[in-house]
Amino acid sequence: MISNIVSMLILGISRLMVERQWSIETFGKLSFTLSISNMFMTFINAVGVVMFPLLRRSNKESLPLLYIKLRNVFVPITYGILIFFYPIKLILNYWLPEYSQSLFFMGILFPIVIYEGRMALLVSTYLKAIRKEKIILLSNVITLVIASLFSFVSVFIFKDIYLTIIVIVFSLAFRCMFAENLLVDVMHIKLEPQL
Repeated sequence: MISNIVSMLILGISRLMVERQWSIETFGKLSFTLSISNMFMTFINAVGVVMFPLLRRSNKESLPLLYIKLRNVFVPITYGILIFFYPIKLILNYWLPEYSQSLFFMGILFPIVIYEGRMALLVSTYLKAIRKEKIILLSNVITLVIASLFSFVSVFIFKDIYLTIIVIVFSLAFRCMFAENLLVDVMHIKLEPQL
């Protein structure tokens, strides 16, 4: 529960700072973009909920090999989703022309789907299955500290909304890679490097 709250704060802290520094219009455009990303994440989380009981019932010795197979399928699919960004952007730009800045934000924030998807579907689900929830909490707390510091600098010192968006993506990418490295160490898996 604490880990989930901390996870929500990673994005929430940046939103709060943006709300304090910029107008409600800028905050609304950023929130619109994050809401579209969350729509994709709802679908991915639903798949993760189905996977968890399957992993719990699986043989412990087969989990590392299964992880490699799932990762080799999931990572290319999520990168493939990025191909659909431009058609989605064109449709939304035609449908909601006043949100053109939000759609620009979306181009920067869309990689969240890759990192959050891998975290929710693979890394977190596996860590829960092998009863290593403390690793999830640790990665979330460290990421929250990093996100808070970098967001503060980008919002209140540099006063740059685009830098703030990059900080959000960087924070979530860091969390995914950090938690995955800890998972790989615990399960003694050797992976080929992938972003």
